[in-house]
Formats: sequence, structure tokens, C-alpha cells
Amino acid sequence: MRLLRRNSDPVIATLPWPIYRDISLGGYRIRKDTMILVPVTAVHYNEELYPEPEKFRPERFLDTKPDRYGFIPFGAGAHRCPGSTFYLTEASILLHRIFGRLDLEPCDPGVDEARFVFGSVSRPKGDTRVIVPNRRSAAEVPWYQPSPGEQLTPLKEALLPPQPGSDSPSRCPFSGTQESM
Repeated sequence: MRLLRRNSDPVIATLPWPIYRDISLGGYRIRKDTMILVPVTAVHYNEELYPEPEKFRPERFLDTKPDRYGFIPFGAGAHRCPGSTFYLTEASILLHRIFGRLDLEPCDPGVDEARFVFGSVSRPKGDTRVIVPNRRSAAEVPWYQPSPGEQLTPLKEALLPPQPGSDSPSRCPFSGTQESM
């Protein structure tokens, strides 16, 4: 995860930013109606916004709200990606569900940076193998709170096929109880 964050290329490498009045920026005079290009990676690695930006420190966001224009993978302002809210909501739910039920550990803790394929979305080259240690249920995760009506099913049981003639609620850990469907 650390390498993906550090090596991820934004889908949009630069953002066009129109200038609506004459301004001075970094000692340069920029005239009205000029279009400047803002490099997204430079914003994401700005030390004024993120001390030690090259370090993987997700806890830096726990007590503070990120600067409005300090994290711009979807663009900003009127031209922000219309699907960004949908994506962020879906990703949040998906990651909450996955990591609420499973622990993932890399098989190879020393993933080599040279094995990354760079492009619109950077990814490890070839297969990425992970170990999924056994966990009895989501109740073992201190921060995970199941939604009302959601049943906590032991992982081994959830992965078994339903028994013939069983009238029990769905065994899928993501579906909740039959009453909640």
C-alpha cells in the first residue's frame, strides 16, 4: 500500500487553472485570462501541506481535515470529476467491509519498486499475492461496528456452501440477515 501511494500517478497529471485577474505568483506576474497547469503530484507532495510527504503516514488525516485543494486526484472546482463522490463512498464501504472482516498481509513484504507498472493507475507487475490469516468473525476487530441487523458469521462458516434443505439466513457475510434484505 505504501508503494502504491508513493508511486501512483494521478489519472490527470495536470489541472488547467484559469486566471481571472492579474496576479503575482512565486515572484512571477501572471496576466488575466492565462491558463496555468497545476501538476497534481507537486500538490500532493507539497511539504507545506504535508510534512514529510514521502512517508506513508495515514494517521496524519485523523485529527485534521485535508486542505480543500491539497488533495486533488479528481480535479477541483466546477470541473471536478462528477463521479468522485460516488467513488469515494463506494471505496469507503468496500474497504470497511473487507478490512472489517479480513486481515491482509503481503506474501513478499519487500515488494520491489522496479516491479511496478506505471500508467493512469499504477499497479504491481504480475500477480499480487496476499495472506489472509484466519479470523473467526468481524467481532474480533475492535474498530468494526456491524450495521443494525447484520449478522456476524464466522469466516470459515461464511465460506462454506449452504447445506441442502437449510432454512437458515444467508451465509454470505456481506448480505446481512434475511430480514434486512
